[in-house]
Amino acid sequence: DGKTVKKEFMRMLCPNLSSIIVQSLVYIAPILWLFFNIRTKNWDAMLLNSICAIICTAFLVLEWNYYFEYRKQFKEILKDKNKKNSLIIPILIITVVICIGIGLLCDLTIQFLFAPKEYLFYEIGFLPTKIMICAVTLLVIIFFCLLLRKLKINKIEILAEDYLFIWDKLKYFIIIIFLIITYCFLTSVTFVKKDKIVYRDPLHPFGITYKYSDVTKIETGFGDKNFSFIDYKRKGQFYYRIYFGKKKFTFSASIPNPKIEKYEDDAYLELEEFDTELEKLNIKKIINNKYSYLCDFDQEFCDRFNRITKN
Repeated sequence: DGKTVKKEFMRMLCPNLSSIIVQSLVYIAPILWLFFNIRTKNWDAMLLNSICAIICTAFLVLEWNYYFEYRKQFKEILKDKNKKNSLIIPILIITVVICIGIGLLCDLTIQFLFAPKEYLFYEIGFLPTKIMICAVTLLVIIFFCLLLRKLKINKIEILAEDYLFIWDKLKYFIIIIFLIITYCFLTSVTFVKKDKIVYRDPLHPFGITYKYSDVTKIETGFGDKNFSFIDYKRKGQFYYRIYFGKKKFTFSASIPNPKIEKYEDDAYLELEEFDTELEKLNIKKIINNKYSYLCDFDQEFCDRFNRITKN
């Protein structure tokens, strides 16, 4: 009847406290980043960052205002919906923990199954890493949706039902795609040894070996872009790139060999030593340290990056 339709319509319009909190965290990010840019005097990014911060502040105020206004008028409906969706935030937290755990497991797999003997450090490809993070996150969300449906805990949202619909229809295809992504992630690694560099990719899982003397050019410095999906291209982010002709490898988040004690408590020491070895070969080196003052690492690491760029 009319009353039931109106009630369901009002329930659909009812804001969800869990989703409001999650959205608020997203809106707060540009505001916090503005204060960070002010502290670091990054005036180049200030205009765009300020506009984003103002827009996000407006959305933040409107969102919470809408929530409290709705709460005054439809307290019972809001209370009922919040109760039904109370698991959203715990599930998100558990999802993040599981994703981190899977990431650590993948790193251990790389170290024990794919790493050559006596390597110094390695770096995983940027694109495979981002794709792997997205794939793991989506798979964990689908897992929780299936778990909720199996245990019949709370009413699942429409979005969750869409995930389950896709899963029910394409689960074997999704599993195959996930296995392919995992394989690409595990084999997209560059290992650095004492005198060689071993590059692995999905087409060359056993690796291609280069000598230090094969390096034709070095580029190092700090990123110069205000916004970029690639971390090391952002202003103040350190990177170290080597070339073998047209082939290039970039190191910005290297992972040292855990068996080498001196690397355990001295981050990026492996990169400084690597640079020292390449310097002995008199290889052409291009430096871009214009935005070195924007590096937000601890001072001891900033000093190390500056030694590398000024070496």
